[in-house]
Amino acid sequence: MRVNYMLMSIMIFACPMSVMSIQNGETLCVGQDKNVMEKHIMKNNETIAFVNYCIDPDEKTININWMRTNPEWRKKGLAQFLVESILQEAKQCLFGSVKVSVDEDYKTACRVFERCGFKMVRWNPYGKSGEKTMLYYENSQ
Repeated sequence: MRVNYMLMSIMIFACPMSVMSIQNGETLCVGQDKNVMEKHIMKNNETIAFVNYCIDPDEKTININWMRTNPEWRKKGLAQFLVESILQEAKQCLFGSVKVSVDEDYKTACRVFERCGFKMVRWNPYGKSGEKTMLYYENSQ
């Protein structure tokens, strides 16, 4: 079942936040680090999915730090919707790429990024015996 996103609100804000303005139904806020942003999908005033990301205007890139979807709302396209909104933001800002690193154990997250056009650019084993691997994805505009 796909979610009707028109029934939900998307809020964009930075942490720690202070309200700046409301544009097109979105609340835009800035805090101490104006380059760290979050997008939340809200239902009944509760966050059901969010993504935290950092804008690097010098490098013209966006780095996705983390994202989470409430378990009850998984498999409904919310994570993909959030990632696609970041890709659209990067395109509007004429940024060259969006980057993310993902633990290989998070197979669902890897699939979300791959569906959104991200390509694995490198991998890096870490841990005492290399039991974990970080995958680095990039989507070049």
